Amino acid sequence: MTALNLAADRRGGLLVGLEDPSAVGRLISHSDLLSSTPSLHPAPGHTSKDQLHYLLRDKCVLTLPTTILETIARIDGAFILDTDAHILAFGAILHSPDLAALHPENIEGGRASAAIAASRFGRVLKMSEDGLISFYHHGQHMWDM
Repeated sequence: MTALNLAADRRGGLLVGLEDPSAVGRLISHSDLLSSTPSLHPAPGHTSKDQLHYLLRDKCVLTLPTTILETIARIDGAFILDTDAHILAFGAILHSPDLAALHPENIEGGRASAAIAASRFGRVLKMSEDGLISFYHHGQHMWDM
């Protein structure tokens, strides 16, 4: 539902469901993980996003209100889930290889490139500002709606 609402509102986003949550360190930086912020009162120099990390740690998307999911999914960067739908990260910057080497015939925009790279680790929904929702898996674009 969150993906549909974001697409309908013409808001972009990237939702990644990891097949192997232990691979998350190969996809994003440790500092982007919700588990990276140790307490409600982070050390000086941490951002307000770190305070949200603490509040959303160990939360499952299946039990959170849609409005909260839409709000955090709008933060620039990827929204990462484990196999049990627990939030691992939001607003995360993805590590991605040089996609020109992987898919020289199919280089698109930044979000599409990130979706292709992230789909090597699981299933990815990409919401575009044009209202399109795309699904990627195993480094391949599977469908649009």
